[in-house]
Amino acid sequence: MTKNILKTLGILLITFLILSASYIVNLFLMKPLSMDHYLAKELVVELIDSPEAMTYVGIFDRFSWLTKHSSKLSIPTESDRNEDISELEDRLKILQSYDINKLSDIQKTTREIAIFDTKNNLKNKKSFTIMIFL
Repeated sequence: MTKNILKTLGILLITFLILSASYIVNLFLMKPLSMDHYLAKELVVELIDSPEAMTYVGIFDRFSWLTKHSSKLSIPTESDRNEDISELEDRLKILQSYDINKLSDIQKTTREIAIFDTKNNLKNKKSFTIMIFL
């Protein structure tokens, strides 16, 4: 009896791990099925990428011992700028690839706001160069 319970729990655990891994792979390596999940992932990645953003939000302050974000400062370089431009162009393509007919009214509005914001960020990155003062 306990052998059957352990076997069932093992199967459930393996199934859960496979489904979780599939979701993570879909979220990070492909275009996610849900635009909401994609935007949430982008927000989290942007927060983790910037020590200033993590401090500004404040939710990571109690984890400073782990993240060490309070002791870091982002000083962007030209290669960082080019990488940001490439990421913004990719984000814009992904956002525009979601079929507007399959989205709810709220998702349509969210999509338009995200596209507008991404275009503005892209314009700013391309228009304003980095000034380095020594």
